[in-house]
Amino acid sequence: MIFVWYPQPLVDAAGTARLPVFLAIAAVTLGPLAALLSGRSPVPRAWMGWTRIAVVQAIVFAGCALTLYVQRPVYLVFTIDRFDLVVAKDLDPRDLAKAAREQFRRRPLGAPQYVAAVQPAEPAEAQRILAGALDGGRDLQAYPQHYVPYAQEAQNALKRAKPVTAALGKDPAAVESFLAAAGRSPASVKFLPLRARKRDGIVLLDATSGLPAGILLVDPW
Repeated sequence: MIFVWYPQPLVDAAGTARLPVFLAIAAVTLGPLAALLSGRSPVPRAWMGWTRIAVVQAIVFAGCALTLYVQRPVYLVFTIDRFDLVVAKDLDPRDLAKAAREQFRRRPLGAPQYVAAVQPAEPAEAQRILAGALDGGRDLQAYPQHYVPYAQEAQNALKRAKPVTAALGKDPAAVESFLAAAGRSPASVKFLPLRARKRDGIVLLDATSGLPAGILLVDPW
């Protein structure tokens, strides 16, 4: 769950960092508790105790796992001048069915993918999405029928991106650490804001290709 669905730093950006911890605590503590209670009871009652706590443990595990599943990040969507972190429950099955590309008709089960969302050509559709966004509903990034592969829009993203030196004033240690680890110069990297559910950040882009090079939870605003 953590290494595939929530690679760092997306587990913090999505706001689900505490759920895996709770899941681990429940798994570790309920088992010994069952043994303790069962060890002090007659055999028939011991089996009843084991069964009850096993059921509770299974319910806790299933509930946490389901929450992690429906809130897992599935796409990092480039829209106009930023990226948006889209989680599984943000995508309506009816919109998934409308996607022109087969690859966007289902939510990814693996790691989050980079895609781009393009403005619809039909004025009525564009107005519908705009009205929904202004009314506090979903914006363009939540409509997979308007997704295209990110590489198709990489150069447009690069045109909107800012030099990474602009992020140094926000968190110089984080930016410098990334550059050193990646063996990059400041001139080789640009960035765009990343808007997420819990904590915003930046998506670092290669200054030549526009392809994503990493994510930092640095205030982009």
